[in-house]
Amino acid sequence: MPKQKSIFARMSRLDADLENAPDYESWRQVAQEIDRATGAAEWQEQTSPAIYNARLLRAESVEMGRRRAAGDALGLVDAVESGLRRHRGDLAAPELYTTA
Repeated sequence: MPKQKSIFARMSRLDADLENAPDYESWRQVAQEIDRATGAAEWQEQTSPAIYNARLLRAESVEMGRRRAAGDALGLVDAVESGLRRHRGDLAAPELYTTA
């Protein structure tokens, strides 16, 4: 039982840290720690080509980040809309929603 309490206490602390993060970078670091603690980080690293094209999604994500960093709002909107249209069927795959 003490181990359960320590895990619960850690997750409670991380949830509070996430809620009170002063900026995006702090929030992202806490979110990544939560992912590691819950096993979500391992799940995120797994790719399943039968469900979605992980390589294409990563490339699109990099492109969106590049446009965001460049301040190209219209280009970013275009990239997001194109990606959503391209992956509409993939997003509906029930397998994507079996792990929380």
